[in-house]
Amino acid sequence: EGIARIVKNQNYKEMQIGYLAINKNGDYGAYAVHNGFDYALHQNGINKMINAQAFAK
Repeated sequence: EGIARIVKNQNYKEMQIGYLAINKNGDYGAYAVHNGFDYALHQNGINKMINAQAFAK
């Protein structure tokens, strides 16, 4: 919903905004306006970089 409101703005192509979410169970997710928003995750002793899904591809 947050990204949907942002892309209603005419200048969204000039912005990069990403959201990260995590719950108490350790479930996580991310979403961004454009591709290229990535984040680091450390879970169960393993580090990895994850590319968030994006609205504009």
